[in-house]
Amino acid sequence: MTNSPSTPPTQALTGQQLPPELATALQRELKPNDLLIWTGQPDPHRYSKRGLLYYSLFYAVSAGLLAIIALMFAGSEWHIEWQHALLYSFLLSFVIFVVVMAVMPIWKRHAAARILYAVTHRQIIVWTNGFVESSQTRHLESIRHHEDHDGYGQITFIGQPTPSGDRFWMEFLDVPNVRAVETLIHLTLIPPQPTN
Repeated sequence: MTNSPSTPPTQALTGQQLPPELATALQRELKPNDLLIWTGQPDPHRYSKRGLLYYSLFYAVSAGLLAIIALMFAGSEWHIEWQHALLYSFLLSFVIFVVVMAVMPIWKRHAAARILYAVTHRQIIVWTNGFVESSQTRHLESIRHHEDHDGYGQITFIGQPTPSGDRFWMEFLDVPNVRAVETLIHLTLIPPQPTN
């Protein structure tokens, strides 16, 4: 059975079987006669930990600083000494830190389920909750990957520089078996040059 030009295939040569909602979203992004090379999503467990400590500290410190500023301005009216203001700010920062550390992984697992990665012979696609970023593979210069000890990692696509010096830069994050995936995509999009 062949796919008609008006109905691009949503089954990749290899990769992750997509949920129906994401398969439908991908269908809308494919061009006629697009050949899917690979599809996937970030691992939800690993994605939920990405930047967790950074964001928790950021929100906690920001809340603490705002509390210090507010209490300093209101301290004279509320008769709050600066030592107590620091203590209250520290307690607020600690509470914010604990809440963010507890809630953000749940939110990021949900966010990971709304992320789609796809590579066709003509375009690289990152679909994030309805927002689409895509680049043409004909402008691709190189593909790189970073692999962690457990086989997960990220794939980076770097485009050729334009006359203005700009180039596209796209990443697939928390990809399982990242080395094999990168090898497949690399050999398909950038085949080795024959040697004389």
